[in-house]
Amino acid sequence: EWFTPHVIEPAFGIDRIIWHLLDHSYEELMKEGEDYTMMKFNDKVSPIDAIILPLFEKDGMDKIASEITNIANSIPGVRVEMDTSKSIGRRYARADEIGVPWTITVDHISKEDNTVTVRRRDDQLQIRVSIEDIFQNLTNKSIEKMFLE
Repeated sequence: EWFTPHVIEPAFGIDRIIWHLLDHSYEELMKEGEDYTMMKFNDKVSPIDAIILPLFEKDGMDKIASEITNIANSIPGVRVEMDTSKSIGRRYARADEIGVPWTITVDHISKEDNTVTVRRRDDQLQIRVSIEDIFQNLTNKSIEKMFLE
C-alpha cells in the first residue's frame, strides 16, 4: 500500500542556522606571533554595527566618543557601543573577537578637525573621515563605501 505523509518535519531548526553562521564566521590567525581570533560576520548580522574607542579617557576624547555613541544609537536600526577599558590594541582585538565590523577611534586630532579614524575589521585598513560622514554612513548602512573613495 502506498500513502503520502501529511506532516513533514524538516530537521533544520534555528540552532543549525546559528551554528552555520558561527562556523563560517570564525577565523583563527597568527598576528605578531600569537593566536588571534576573529569573527567575520557579515555586516547585516553583526551584533554591533560599530564600536567607539576613545584613545584615552582624558583630554575630552571620552566626551567626544560618548557624544558620538549617543547620536549613533539614536539612529533607527543602528547599534553602537563604546569601550574604554585596557589598551587600544586590546580593544581592537576584543571588537574583532565578537565580530564588530567597524571600529571608530577618537584621538587628539578629533578635537582639532572633527574627524575620527575608522578601522575595517577584515583587513585592519584605517581611514580618516569626518564625524558627520560617520553618521551619514551609519544611517545608510554604507560605511564600506567610505573605503572605496
